Amino acid sequence: LSQDEVYFCGEFGTIFKGAKDCWSRIGDVEFDLWDLVEYQGEILVAAGEEGIFSVGNSSLLEVNCNVEATGLKVIGNTLYAYDIDIIYTFDGDNWNKTELDFEKLINVIEE
Repeated sequence: LSQDEVYFCGEFGTIFKGAKDCWSRIGDVEFDLWDLVEYQGEILVAAGEEGIFSVGNSSLLEVNCNVEATGLKVIGNTLYAYDIDIIYTFDGDNWNKTELDFEKLINVIEE
């Protein structure tokens, strides 16, 4: 990856890669793309219920279709993929899932 490269994504599978005056559209999917990050030398894209994809030269490649994510964040060597009440962590080898119990959290706060 080059420091000059920029990526952005959005509704209806919109994802572009560019640098200065040269831009190209990547992939041809019909679902929304919510977020993207660089992780271990790859650009990963959160696609909600469709899973997580990697950006190839001209297409999106499935990384994990069992992860529902609308957001991605990298902290240290760990990838965090999240949705409303679920956080997945990936350490480069293994995926872990944590379901958040907001009702329990609210009860603790109210006490």
